[in-house]
Amino acid sequence: MDVPELLASASLLVPEETATENDITVRDIWDYLVHDEWEIALGLLRSSGTVARSPGVSGEARRGG
Repeated sequence: MDVPELLASASLLVPEETATENDITVRDIWDYLVHDEWEIALGLLRSSGTVARSPGVSGEARRGG
C-alpha cells in the first residue's frame, strides 16, 4: 500500500465534527503519520475496515528491510 492509498482510506473515516470519543478520525491517523508511526496508522485503518491487507507484502518489506 502506498501513501496515497493510505490517505484515501483515512478520508473514509468518521468526520471529526460527528465523531464520538471512541471513533477513529482522520486527525488520529495524521497524528500517527506525523510521528512516523506508520504501522499504528495502518493498523487503525485495517481495524476500521477501510484497508485490506496487501497479499504477499510483509511489514518488513514495507519498511524497506
